[in-house]
Amino acid sequence: MLLGAQERSDAWLHYGRNYAAWRYAPIELVDRSNVHRLELLWKLDVLEGTKLRKGGFEATALFYDGRLFVTTTDSQLLSIDARTGEILWRYLGEPDDPRLPSWTGPVNRGAAIVGRRVCMGTGHARLRCFDVDTGLLLWDRMVDDYRAGAQITSAPLVVDDKIVIGVSGAEMGVRGFIDAYRVETGERAWRFWVVPAPGEPGSETWEGDSWRHGGGTAWVTGTYDPELHRLYWGTGNPAPDYHGGPREGDNLFTNSIVALDPDSGERIWHFQTTPHDLFDWSGVAEPILVDETLDGERVPALVQVNRNGYAYLLDRRDGRLLRATPYTRTNWAFLDENGKPVIRPELARRRSKRVCPGGVGGKNWPPAAFSPRTRLVYIPHIVRCQTVLPGPYEPVYRRGLPYTGGVASYDEAPAEGFVTAMDVATGEIRWEVDNHGPNWAGLLATGGGLVFGGSFDGNLRAFHDETGEVLWEFQTGTGVYAPPTTFVMDGRQYLGLASGFGSMGNGTSGHPPHELHSDYYLFGLADEPGE
Repeated sequence: MLLGAQERSDAWLHYGRNYAAWRYAPIELVDRSNVHRLELLWKLDVLEGTKLRKGGFEATALFYDGRLFVTTTDSQLLSIDARTGEILWRYLGEPDDPRLPSWTGPVNRGAAIVGRRVCMGTGHARLRCFDVDTGLLLWDRMVDDYRAGAQITSAPLVVDDKIVIGVSGAEMGVRGFIDAYRVETGERAWRFWVVPAPGEPGSETWEGDSWRHGGGTAWVTGTYDPELHRLYWGTGNPAPDYHGGPREGDNLFTNSIVALDPDSGERIWHFQTTPHDLFDWSGVAEPILVDETLDGERVPALVQVNRNGYAYLLDRRDGRLLRATPYTRTNWAFLDENGKPVIRPELARRRSKRVCPGGVGGKNWPPAAFSPRTRLVYIPHIVRCQTVLPGPYEPVYRRGLPYTGGVASYDEAPAEGFVTAMDVATGEIRWEVDNHGPNWAGLLATGGGLVFGGSFDGNLRAFHDETGEVLWEFQTGTGVYAPPTTFVMDGRQYLGLASGFGSMGNGTSGHPPHELHSDYYLFGLADEPGE
């Protein structure tokens, strides 16, 4: 079922819908001609009756056998009857302790389903699997030490008999890794250290013992190619974020796309997007797997819309660069023929550096969508620059405290946001639509010729996938961070959305335009008059 998830209209089984992270549903029941008839069927306050913190509702809901599986702030997991919005069962674990070190807030972006199990990571850096029918906890494993700043915010990825997951926490000096655990038992099968220890390949790119707290956390869900039998994962920024003095070198394998053997966790190849990063451009964005015809040859490729302002197209067999093009405002570097950035001289000689994009990137964690109909990647796009100033002294790591090594201040001008459609093969921007503030909401493309996405101002919108024309919108009452999903049940197409302002709004993207909520919405087509 997981291998064939893309062809199923009656389920949403992966975080990215399929292993390739397309977020494309080939469903045509809602299309350009009738999308204006979408109406709200039910709304559920997922935190009602709990003491969990509102906001930060960034989840992709899974759908299977008439049920939605939704994660919330503070690591709650719900099973919901999709027909009625009734909660079937609820797992309410220990809330994330607000006194503990954290950089992202209490967010959780989703679960994974396999057989009769549904599994999720927690803010306490644990991985848990439950019985899909009852919510009974089947096993619980500690992935990392949350007291040092580690969290799990991303959805796991199931490949064969393993659950693959990474952690967040580079800003706290957490040393990043990607893990695989056995579905049946929770036993750890392997670990790939993003930051290598002395003597391991790549360790020569770290000075002294800087590797011990080198960051590189992998906090967005990766992808999988069943034909090549390879995992592809984006890795995060090195630590300390803004001060490169303690960690001279390229700092492999931070800010990289890594291809891993899913059986052993061994690295097959890597491509580093931002060596020796000084700007917090965590390169974790989902590697979207696409097949492209280039110079008359079919190439199995991947595209990553990177936080540093460039979109990369790589041959996923060997990591060879096929193309890198800017998709947003960039001022910091030019790329050599191998795609390695060379910082502009006028910027390199300054201690204080104003860079575009800023640390939130041209695209942050919210997922893009790819449509095989149009061959376009739809990007949740942010435009904001920042000035980075490293500290006057080399930073000292202290367990459980921020380890950034400097400060970053955003331009006073408000952040802008767009839905941007980019041609995968050429990197050409086909269209771009203002999304009324910084775009932190992921996207969905459908066979009905539509792209759906939320916005900072609280609207869920439907766009014409070839022109960007807005065809429908609905005001949720709070800023939208989560990507929408869609599925067919009882012969009818539904659209689902988690809406609740996310944790990264204050200070980086402005302030929430509405009250904090954590509501799940389900939409369907209204009947035509006379039907």
